[in-house]
Amino acid sequence: MLTIYLFIGVCQAINKKVGYFTKNDEGFLSILANLAGVVLRNSISFDEQRIFHNTLRAVLNVKCFDLACD
Repeated sequence: MLTIYLFIGVCQAINKKVGYFTKNDEGFLSILANLAGVVLRNSISFDEQRIFHNTLRAVLNVKCFDLACD
């Protein structure tokens, strides 16, 4: 899985039930790996955004508390 030139995981295909892996199998697995990379990157971005949101909310709460005490 490659997203913006950053590896975030790997896929391995082993033990095909009948015959060898074909170019079609390789293409399908490549598409699947790329989609998985997009999902993982979106999940990471969501977590980073949630952390930023919680940090910002905490800062604003402290600031509002300080203003209320004046």
